[in-house]
Amino acid sequence: MDLFGVIISPKALSQLKKHGYHIIHFMRHRYLMLYRIKGTTAYVDVIYHQPQDYENTFADELDL
Repeated sequence: MDLFGVIISPKALSQLKKHGYHIIHFMRHRYLMLYRIKGTTAYVDVIYHQPQDYENTFADELDL
């Protein structure tokens, strides 16, 4: 469990970082956002509500 109380396995975090993803946790609203930065542009790839099984979902959607 990370500092925000969201469960993401170390393997998933490693894979996301390997593919250039960053994570932002919107704790008040219980959302998790995955984004990438290319040059001076940030691309938001997906936003998940915390209770979702986002770890398996983003692995499938993002081909990780």
